[in-house]
Amino acid sequence: MKACVNLVLPKLDQIKACYQGEMKEYDNNEYVKMMAIDGYFILELICRLTHKKSESPLFFDNNLLSLYVKHDLLLIENQIPFFVLQDIFYNIIRQDKPRPTLANLVLSFLEDMNPFGKQLKLDKDEISMKHDHILGILQKCCQHAHATSSHQSGETSNSASEFLNAISYSVTDLTLAGVKFKPNTNEEWLLDMEFKSSRIPFICWSWRKPTFKMRYLQIEDYTESVLRNLIAYEQCSPMIPNYITSYAFAIERILDAKEDVHKLIESKVLVNNLGSSEQASNMINNICKEVTVNDFTYIKQWQQLEEYYNGYWPKNIAWLRRTYFNTPWIFIALLAGFLLFGLTVAQTYFTICPP
Repeated sequence: MKACVNLVLPKLDQIKACYQGEMKEYDNNEYVKMMAIDGYFILELICRLTHKKSESPLFFDNNLLSLYVKHDLLLIENQIPFFVLQDIFYNIIRQDKPRPTLANLVLSFLEDMNPFGKQLKLDKDEISMKHDHILGILQKCCQHAHATSSHQSGETSNSASEFLNAISYSVTDLTLAGVKFKPNTNEEWLLDMEFKSSRIPFICWSWRKPTFKMRYLQIEDYTESVLRNLIAYEQCSPMIPNYITSYAFAIERILDAKEDVHKLIESKVLVNNLGSSEQASNMINNICKEVTVNDFTYIKQWQQLEEYYNGYWPKNIAWLRRTYFNTPWIFIALLAGFLLFGLTVAQTYFTICPP
């Protein structure tokens, strides 16, 4: 432990600069010791949990306990500067052992905490980049090529909140208008929307049938906490793009009720292990309260939604399906009415013109 303290002590001012406030509650020696102990514990935990269980004490074999510890390490208030972890890892723990980089170990460690169900990975260039902390690495893995290019090219809007409030369609509304939901198989995209046109042979117009592709989302007990801390990190860091915040706003707008959750589960883009669909809907609808987003990543997709949904046929077909075909009984009654009308017409005809 003395070796860890000796590594942390020369960078005390740099470490304090990473935290808000003057840290008056600790003197320098106490603060350095606390940072060294916490850093070494985190690294020891990551190394043990990412290696064979036979090499780990029984304490680390408890999966539930491991999830609780991982959850605590992703809380924004528990973050330690990544350069502190790197110094301890490369100078004390790793040394000359042929182990992967610390960033790769962190990604393996966080894999089962990822709500998007994809493999956590960074590009080769990003592995060696400077990282803020463990939570920052997870946020960076959730980025995707479209969001990066959109943010850099200035295609996002500074009035995103007003835009989102003006355009809000639930999954049920969009389904009634002909929108299909499918899981997104592209590893680089969290959320996408693509329109495909297909001509209906017996009608004289072309009807665009859009497919809304969403990243697979697995809702667990820890999902809300992970998303909230990622959003808090983006909100507190002006230089970090609002990728996760934009995604949270997007799904919050389309999941209004438990029926919307049911439809996404049927479409295999959402897995709900939280409990009832109502619980999942409430969680998603509360996750963006008191949060603002200046640069909404999915402006283009929402403009496509507005253009499609406000078209003549989708809008009216959605109204007809909502009014007359929202339950099987209404459809059966309508079908019985048409059948009765047909029989009445036939009876009248054969009464007037008997065979």
